[in-house]
Parts: sequence; structure tokens; C-alpha cells
Amino acid sequence: MAQENDSISQSEKEWIELVNYTPKNFIVNLKNKPISKFLQTDLNTVWKLKTAYEKKEKLSIYEIQWLEDLVNQLAVAFFLEKKLIVLESVGGYSG
Repeated sequence: MAQENDSISQSEKEWIELVNYTPKNFIVNLKNKPISKFLQTDLNTVWKLKTAYEKKEKLSIYEIQWLEDLVNQLAVAFFLEKKLIVLESVGGYSG
């Protein structure tokens, strides 16, 4: 296990930590969450939102809009914690 951790660069460690981190100010509004088999997981990290967004061709317009609003809320929550992230606006959220 120690060797595996040594083979991961510091930037990779930071990336893994970032995409799996949930900001304290980020709260998913479950009351308005669409009922969809593609949105069933807790969408509270960059990684989980990215994975859900990759299935957007299978989502309704309402589900896509809800997901995009959630991405914006997550970005604001990161900003409030002074952890700035950049979202790619052209071609989707590809990392």
C-alpha cells in the first residue's frame, strides 16, 4: 500500500481529494430532485456530478437544468471555501 501511495504524484493526490470533496456549504435540495434512475446517487462531489452529467443524453431537459444548477451551487460552495475550480463551458463538464 505504501508503494502505491508513493507512485501517485502530489498533484494527482490533490486532484483525487478535490473531486471527492464535499464543501460544507453545499446542500443538495432533495425536495426538488428529479426522480430518475440516472440521478439516484448522492450528487455531492465533483466526481459524482461529472458522472451524472456524462449521461445527459438520457436525461430530460428538466433533469439537465436541475443538474446544471447543482453544478453551479457546488462551484459557489467551493468558492466560499476559497477552493476555486474551473468548469469548462464549451463541450460540457469534462474535468
